[in-house]
Amino acid sequence: MTTLRLQLGIHRAQGTESVCFKVDGGRFDAERTIKLNVNCSYKLELTTKPNYQIQNLNVYGTNLPCCQCSSQTGGDTVYEAIWNTAGLGQTGAGKRLDVPFLIQLQGLPELKLTLQCKLYAEAEKSHARWGTPLTHIEYDCKVPENGTYIDVVKETIR
Repeated sequence: MTTLRLQLGIHRAQGTESVCFKVDGGRFDAERTIKLNVNCSYKLELTTKPNYQIQNLNVYGTNLPCCQCSSQTGGDTVYEAIWNTAGLGQTGAGKRLDVPFLIQLQGLPELKLTLQCKLYAEAEKSHARWGTPLTHIEYDCKVPENGTYIDVVKETIR
C-alpha cells in the first residue's frame, strides 16, 4: 500500500496573512474550525510527498485552476489555486459549514477532504481573525491498491 502526505495551506489572497482556526472540542463533527469571510479570495497551497501532479482541484463544487508555482528543496512541488467564498452565506451562531475538497492526483484515486468552516461577514475582522494562525494542515494518507478514494489516516493542523 502506497503512503502519501498532502499539505494544505490557506492564506488570504490579498497579502500574506494566514487564516485562523479555533478549537471547538466535541460540539461539532470536527474538533477545529477554520475561520473565513464571505466574498473573499483565499490562496490555497498544496504540496504532496512524494511529489504527484495535481490534475484537478474541486472546492465546494467548483473546479479551480491549479498551477505549479514553485519547487522546494528536496523536489517537492507547490501548487496554488485561488478560491473565492462568493455565494456562500454567513454561518449563524453555533453553526458550521462543511466545505468539501476533491483532489485528483495523477495516477492515484481521488482524495476527498472536508474542512469545517465558520463564515463571517465580508468586513468582519475581529472574530474572523481571532484564534490560532493556520500554517497548514497535513493529511497522512494511504492509497489502497484497487480503491476509489485515498484514505486519510491522520489530520494534523499546524
